[in-house]
Amino acid sequence: MSITNGCGSVTTTAFGDATAQIIVRPRPTGVISGTTTICNGSSASLSIALTGTGPWSGTLSNGSSFSGSTSPITVSVSPTTSTTYTIATLSDANCTAIAADMTGSAVVTVNTAPTITCPANQTATTSSSTCIQVVTYSSSATGSPAPAITYEFTGATIGTGSEMVVALHLIKA
Repeated sequence: MSITNGCGSVTTTAFGDATAQIIVRPRPTGVISGTTTICNGSSASLSIALTGTGPWSGTLSNGSSFSGSTSPITVSVSPTTSTTYTIATLSDANCTAIAADMTGSAVVTVNTAPTITCPANQTATTSSSTCIQVVTYSSSATGSPAPAITYEFTGATIGTGSEMVVALHLIKA
């Protein structure tokens, strides 16, 4: 008699009243979790909860390997762009998991640092003794999440958004 599964095989020959003991070991299972948001250049911790007989080893969907003797296993990742992680392979001390044994996902969203484009200095000039001169400053900013723009003039906040208009009252001395 021969019995085979994903964890190995057993072959025995029965003679008379002889019996054979067959041990069927379950495949390991793994569930990954740890959805989070990080800044570019930082790391995130993912958790893999496991069943079966340790030690375990395997790989994530990005090719990173993991191993450990106790469940859960914590894996540190440092993606440079937003990435979804799943378990790609998993083995324990006895068997190898199949795709249905590896579930869950962890989405690591990577926020980018803001970049700001500022205008050149603006100069208001006039030839009359008193007037109002309007100077417009426009700037832009990108990043994830989108950054807010705040303008300051002599330490006081005087505008927000992508444009600031300042009315200067000039008095000729």
